[in-house]
Amino acid sequence: YELKPMHIKADIFDSYDYLLAQLETPVETIEEAFKEAKNRVLFTVLNPAPAQKLSKELISNIDLLVPNETEFELLTNQPANDDGIIKGAEYLFSLGLKALMITLGKEGVYYLDSNNKFYRSKAYDVEVVDTTAAGDSFIGGFMTEISKGETIESAIEFAMIAGAITITRLGAQSSLPDIALLEKFKGKKELDNFQKNDC
Repeated sequence: YELKPMHIKADIFDSYDYLLAQLETPVETIEEAFKEAKNRVLFTVLNPAPAQKLSKELISNIDLLVPNETEFELLTNQPANDDGIIKGAEYLFSLGLKALMITLGKEGVYYLDSNNKFYRSKAYDVEVVDTTAAGDSFIGGFMTEISKGETIESAIEFAMIAGAITITRLGAQSSLPDIALLEKFKGKKELDNFQKNDC
């Protein structure tokens, strides 16, 4: 909580293409960072956790918002079902949000953007041991692929693998898969024998 808006200097973004943040930093600092990042044409991504309301100004400076079910419902006052997701997305797009990716645990992921692109990915069927860090590994996997120029669909599928592997292990950092393991399963529809052979 020591990072304040006054610490955000525009030139710190000069060497970067992406800004990824969550809400464990004071929200006023996030707002300042996202405003400056958009002025420098960075791609901005926010994981709105811990769940809280967001200002219209902040939402307008987000390229991709990645809430879970609870966070989505808090931000939109809509349930995270098919109809609610469409209505909630329309509301957020009306505030200037560019794209929305909702993580729904065993129900998978919804991706929608303001250009009417829609994609849904199913979750992998793995034995859940501990969900700690699943969201972080998902977003990390997604951003890894996006930064390499992969499509949204490909990045989501890679992220789904990262999240699935993470929840089969205990802990936070200790549960995160390395890139070699992720690449091994990239492009596969099932994590065949994963838990027997790779944990």
